[in-house]
Amino acid sequence: MNGFYEKLAKVYDKLMKEDFDYPKWFSYLERFFPKDTKHILELGCGSGLMTEELIKHRYHVAGVDLSEEMLLMAEQKTKNYANQVQYFCYDMALLPKIKEFDCVVSVCDVMNYCLSEETLYRTFSCAHENLRENGRFLFDMVTEKKLKDLLGNETYVLDEEDITYIWNNTIKEDIVREEITFFIKTEDTVKTEEEYERELYERFDELHEQKIFCTDRVTALLRKAGFQNVTVYSFMTLDPCKPEDIRVQFVAEK
Repeated sequence: MNGFYEKLAKVYDKLMKEDFDYPKWFSYLERFFPKDTKHILELGCGSGLMTEELIKHRYHVAGVDLSEEMLLMAEQKTKNYANQVQYFCYDMALLPKIKEFDCVVSVCDVMNYCLSEETLYRTFSCAHENLRENGRFLFDMVTEKKLKDLLGNETYVLDEEDITYIWNNTIKEDIVREEITFFIKTEDTVKTEEEYERELYERFDELHEQKIFCTDRVTALLRKAGFQNVTVYSFMTLDPCKPEDIRVQFVAEK
């Protein structure tokens, strides 16, 4: 991994850990694992933050992500657990059968990145195909309240010593487009005409698009893909989901 991606990985992980307590999140998910779970498929594993939690607790993990850069970050993070983890660069909606896992997990609203019902259904079908009988599929999604009411057409700015980002959101129908520009501090400096040293920042642009889904429709697509006993919880609780939730947790059984 080159120096810039090492820096990006640290910044990315810092931002994600500010939003989520991963050890606590892992403990929440683990209560839904089927009995005797050993092998887990993680869809949209990203930089490996949840992957790391899973393998620390002695689970064997296959991590899938579409981004080669994210997989490099994950490999670096979990290099001391090489015998417990494998990574695959795939579109999760086109994932072939790897094996029959005990559990399929996905975190950080990855399923909202499916921009059509057809793509979401194909993803659910791939998850179903990679599960053993009575295996479980666990994933969270952000709701309309989060994507439309909180993000919507808003702009957010973060300005810290080692990173600045500008996060501009636009919404059209049921798709939220998130344009994020990062400025990440480098180790380099430059001298001005006045002989002052100035720190240099490297620019990095990301584009995210997420779709709003209603929980009833997601449940219907899970059932169409072959899942049963579908339950939707308010995130990080065991309570049924509520209209005011900004994130919900799905648990579906094969």
